[in-house]
Amino acid sequence: MGAEARKKIQKALLERNEEVSLKESHIPIEILKALDENHPLVKKTLKGGLTAYVYKFEYEGKNYCLKKKREHIKVQNDDGQLSFLNEILCRKHIEKYRENPLIDKGVSKTYYASLKEGLILTEWIEGEHPTTFNRTRIKHTFKLLNALESIGLFEWDLCSGNLLYREDQLIVFDFGYMYQMDPLKGVNSEKMNAPVFHMVERFETRAYMGYLLNYIHQRDELMNLYRILKEEAVIAYEEKIVYLKSHFASNEIIEFYEAYKQLWNAHLVNDEALYALFLEDGYRSYALDVHDDLTGQTCTKGTLKKIDYLLETLKTSYDDLNMQSKLLWFDEMSKADLLSTYELRKENAKKWQV
Repeated sequence: MGAEARKKIQKALLERNEEVSLKESHIPIEILKALDENHPLVKKTLKGGLTAYVYKFEYEGKNYCLKKKREHIKVQNDDGQLSFLNEILCRKHIEKYRENPLIDKGVSKTYYASLKEGLILTEWIEGEHPTTFNRTRIKHTFKLLNALESIGLFEWDLCSGNLLYREDQLIVFDFGYMYQMDPLKGVNSEKMNAPVFHMVERFETRAYMGYLLNYIHQRDELMNLYRILKEEAVIAYEEKIVYLKSHFASNEIIEFYEAYKQLWNAHLVNDEALYALFLEDGYRSYALDVHDDLTGQTCTKGTLKKIDYLLETLKTSYDDLNMQSKLLWFDEMSKADLLSTYELRKENAKKWQV
């Protein structure tokens, strides 16, 4: 199901004021509705979420997590406005696959959810949002994402704020931008209509490239960290190809992942080739991330750092990117116009800080 069809169905559901729920709460609803930062049961409040407030609270000796939908969701587009509903729908889907150990271990457990009440009750996960990555974290991340895609779910928003690691094990807990897909017929929830977006790209764009921005002026360390990512990406797509072949996926899908595997292997031969690939991936990742932030009017200091990098990169590497047809659809313009456009985007990013 494509984005427009999905949004049409979800909007109609909201307009009909239908309930979408999951399980019966073993904690009285009156208690859940009363929870706020001043409630005696609440031990921690997280207000940074764009869709919901998040509370860590204790009930009968056990810690829980409660998501309370914001009255006004901050992301100003359809996907943002539908994200709370979408999360409940995803959680309902995931509960069918708890027998899969990767899913059971890597996805937060849902105890109760209600669209009408605006509540999602889950386990509280003691973990950390990643500020650094290592090979083990990347490997576990790709294994879990492969498992999620095998049950028909594609995660679009793999930003660090949506990732929790318990030691080096990824646990996914936010599903506002996870949509159903058919892994045998498409590389994301849009099937083959938007092939620039795929599993490794989403992790690069939303999380790992932001991390690499800290090393942008340390060439040796930058290449070391980027090499680890690409080596693990090759392994992840090798495993994906084995799964797809065993489940009789279309040749088009298998060839898609084979092509990326071959591309990455070809650039892993030396640092010069790898750096050339980084310039392409870096431009793509930072440009897409900036585009998402500006579209949702949810910019941060990180958005400004990415725009500064893009301005410098386009000054020095515009011709290469343009000749190789690597410029994204919203950046297809002359060098002078593109630099002026990013200066304007920078001003808008300053205005839309959250």
